[in-house]
Amino acid sequence: MGDIKLLDDLTINKIAAGEVIERPSSVVKELIENSLDAGAMHIHVKIENGGKDLIQVIDDGKGMDKDDAVLALERHATSKIRNDQDLLNLQTLGFRGEALPSIAAVSRLELKTCTRGAGEGVIVQAVGGNIISVTPAGLPQGTAVTVNDLYFNTPARLKFMKSIPTETGHIKDTVSCLALANPDVAFQLRHHDMEVLFAPGDGDPLHAVGAVFGNGIIKNLIPLSGEWGAMQIAGYIGRPEIARSNRNNQIIILNGRWIRSRTVSAAVEKAFHTYLPIARFPFFFIEIKLAPEFVDVNVHPAKTEVRFKDENEVFRGIFHLTREALTQGMTKQTGVISVPARKFPTPPPADTVKYPMPSVAKPESNLFVREEAAPTVEWIKPTVTPPVEAEKPFSPQVRGGQAENGRREPVLLFDRTYIIMTDGDGLCLTDQHAAHERVLFERLMKGFEENSGQGQLLLEPVVVEVTPEQKEALTNETMAILNRIGFAVEWFGPETLIIRGIPTAVPNTDAPDLFQQILADLARGGTGKEQPILDKIIATIACRHAVKAGDILSEQEIHGLLKDLAACTKPYTCPHGRPTQVKISREEIKRLFWRS
Repeated sequence: MGDIKLLDDLTINKIAAGEVIERPSSVVKELIENSLDAGAMHIHVKIENGGKDLIQVIDDGKGMDKDDAVLALERHATSKIRNDQDLLNLQTLGFRGEALPSIAAVSRLELKTCTRGAGEGVIVQAVGGNIISVTPAGLPQGTAVTVNDLYFNTPARLKFMKSIPTETGHIKDTVSCLALANPDVAFQLRHHDMEVLFAPGDGDPLHAVGAVFGNGIIKNLIPLSGEWGAMQIAGYIGRPEIARSNRNNQIIILNGRWIRSRTVSAAVEKAFHTYLPIARFPFFFIEIKLAPEFVDVNVHPAKTEVRFKDENEVFRGIFHLTREALTQGMTKQTGVISVPARKFPTPPPADTVKYPMPSVAKPESNLFVREEAAPTVEWIKPTVTPPVEAEKPFSPQVRGGQAENGRREPVLLFDRTYIIMTDGDGLCLTDQHAAHERVLFERLMKGFEENSGQGQLLLEPVVVEVTPEQKEALTNETMAILNRIGFAVEWFGPETLIIRGIPTAVPNTDAPDLFQQILADLARGGTGKEQPILDKIIATIACRHAVKAGDILSEQEIHGLLKDLAACTKPYTCPHGRPTQVKISREEIKRLFWRS
């Protein structure tokens, strides 16, 4: 007997399940895609304990008869393709014929289905991939798949499941992306008895965006549309104000399929070059339509990655169309768009606050509000004679724009981002955003140390929904730090916070968006120690309100910024570690011109 043997069907199914069903969200994705292929207009998803105990997907699609329902649990059984040529012209989301049998192989599965006009439907039950019963039953049109005890027979895979909030978050992300890709289909996601997501399915992409990200984000969206060769693009990109610290809010839809693509993400991020600081990523929702012959969707078992026939051309098209939309969008304000309100619990009256907020006098000037700058050209021309050469090497702690002879030094603003100055021994380039971040960070930190907990009550409390990841990051210690900074925050429900007060330095109108950004940054993880968490929160506030790349500063504002930077205790970097200034010495400049 040789060493090579054929695997049994059960082992083969478990191997396939390991490729297709990576986690509970993979089950949800495969089942919803089947519902969409069946023409469903309403899809209800219910989960329990992050999908570990229960995943149920109910749709009103065309359903299946008894023979198809039984055959659907066999490997490589599909209604989507008939031969290898069909792979070159795929028009459906599912086509491998592995989803249902892979799910059934690692769970206790029940399939209820009925076709339109049929006298009765059928209930198929399977355990560990084996069909144990097929029963006729009176059912409405459509299909309902119930998955219980996921990974009950693969304990090694079960050990790799994350916490319930984390798995619930992945499922919500999956349903959200599929809802964005199909704005004409109504989606509802419930975790136990709580509604986590509801998309109306009225066909308006903006309503789907509002359902997923909140209606407040819509005012900061820039429409994106155009053609590049055989490729059509539509969607929205976010203004720099709503950029995030990760790529979670980058949604890519290709021919109705939700995918991940480094090519597309890199193209959009390159289009935002100079608009965003390092480690900030743009928000975008892009739908791409491309003939099937120009893309291969059969390169990943979960179908989340694709291969374009010409990656470079796709990159160029996305980059140029995004850059054009961004350039135009930054020059005009986005109009107010009417979007159906989300279902938030009604906050209690303000007089039910359980603890008083300190009453503090309004500061003479807001840290984040600059006086309107006089119109200036991009390059600020020198109007004084060159200063006397400095006897000492240039120090990163600039001298507030003052030359040794008491006159202001010449200053140039390059690319509306980099301040160029000279001290006679070389050139100093200052990143205006990073510099302002450092100034605000130290000013806020000092204010917190001197006046811990000072804040101002909001006239109307703000209710904020949190993701499972954000809820996990909001420990008791973190909540205490937020309240010490000046945020009067308390839990208003299992997945909801209510903000009753904010720090005095934060404008009222910016409070909701700023707090969402703080939550997003906290969800990235932390050490659990107070000071690093405090630094992270204050760095987020400083970054959001610092001047941005592209903002035009007057000469007076530039000199004031440099003076403030020189007074900082750590002027060399911004709170996130990026350099604020770069020095190019005289010798380096000489070498560039072959003079040394």
